Amino acid sequence: KNKLLKNIELRTKSMIKKKCVDEVIKFKKKRIKKSLSPNKIIGVQEIQRFLKGDFDQKSLIELMNIKTRQYAKRQKTWSRAHMTDWHMVYSVNSSTLLKKILNLAS
Repeated sequence: KNKLLKNIELRTKSMIKKKCVDEVIKFKKKRIKKSLSPNKIIGVQEIQRFLKGDFDQKSLIELMNIKTRQYAKRQKTWSRAHMTDWHMVYSVNSSTLLKKILNLAS
C-alpha cells in the first residue's frame, strides 16, 4: 500500500511537470460535453478549478492524489469481489516475480 501511495504521488508530480495543465487548457477549448467520459478523467475537473483560481498548485496536487487514491481503492475493492480466484503477485525483482508466477502455475 505504501508503495502504491508513493507511486501515485510521483505520478501526479510528473504529470504537473509534463504540463498537464496546458493539456487541459487545450482540451477545454474543444468544448466537449461535460457528460462525456473525457471530462471525467482524474485531474481534468481539478485542473479546471485550479485555472479558475479555486485553489493553489499545492492543493491541486493533493486533490489529484486524493482522487487517484480513491480510484485505486475502488479498483482494489472491485477486484477483491470479482477476481476471487486470482493471486496477488508482486515483486520489484523480476526474477523473484517469475519464480512466484511459476510456483502458482505448478
